[in-house]
Amino acid sequence: MSGRASPKGLFRSGYPAGFSLPEIIIAVTVATVILGALISLIRGQSAYYGRQEDAVTAQQNIRAVYDLMGAEVRSASGADILVAVPDSIAVRSDVSRAIVCDSTGPDEAIVFVYDSVSAANLPAGFRGVALSPPPDSTWAYADGVVLVLLETGSGPRAICIAAGAPGAAADARYRRLAGFSAAFPAGAPPRGTLLRVYGRLTFSFVAGAGHASLRRNSQELATPFAGAAFSYALSDGSVVTAPAGRLSDVVEVRVVGATFGTATITPHAWHLSHRITLRNGLRSP
Repeated sequence: MSGRASPKGLFRSGYPAGFSLPEIIIAVTVATVILGALISLIRGQSAYYGRQEDAVTAQQNIRAVYDLMGAEVRSASGADILVAVPDSIAVRSDVSRAIVCDSTGPDEAIVFVYDSVSAANLPAGFRGVALSPPPDSTWAYADGVVLVLLETGSGPRAICIAAGAPGAAADARYRRLAGFSAAFPAGAPPRGTLLRVYGRLTFSFVAGAGHASLRRNSQELATPFAGAAFSYALSDGSVVTAPAGRLSDVVEVRVVGATFGTATITPHAWHLSHRITLRNGLRSP
């Protein structure tokens, strides 16, 4: 039998002929909707985690002000303040505290060091000595004076134990010191005098690219801040931004401003407001 093959013979039974145009449009539309929902979900999750990261950063910054800076500034008194301006406060910060067991010469004294801290990050170029003889409660300061360590160990220990100091401390805590006459007209302090060796501790808000960082001397303590500043409450109840000649009247340091994180495009700000009552200071109204 002659003749041409039927066109139907070109297709094998059971194979689909393909999707129609309406079916393709519906499939693409559904896929687009699903993809858009997934992108929206991912963006939402990313924004959520960004806000959480912002909150953590802000809380860390607030704790740096409340706990770290607050503890160190609170241990100072008004007389310990060296600088007090809106963006910075500098105080004398104790490196060691001692009590004089006895004087052994016009310029020498035996002392027992009952407390000491690390002088890490305190500028080596600034040291000083403060004395408070009994029964006086005020301090005489000598900025820039460095006492000379002559001896530690059994000799100073015996004198301090005889004066009532504990005898179980390490040898380094019993010291024979000299160099008092350089700053104190009376020379070596009498028995019972309290002695402080201190350095300079500065907290400052340093401006950066659109924000400020809180620094402890040369070390960055926390960032970022916005509009952060110090003010100072005085013993008469007034609050000023720069007490200048009335540094010894400062009884409270106040910090205000805002802190935020950097994870989101438009980060949320957390308000910062903290009052630090100084040692021996009375909170003003």
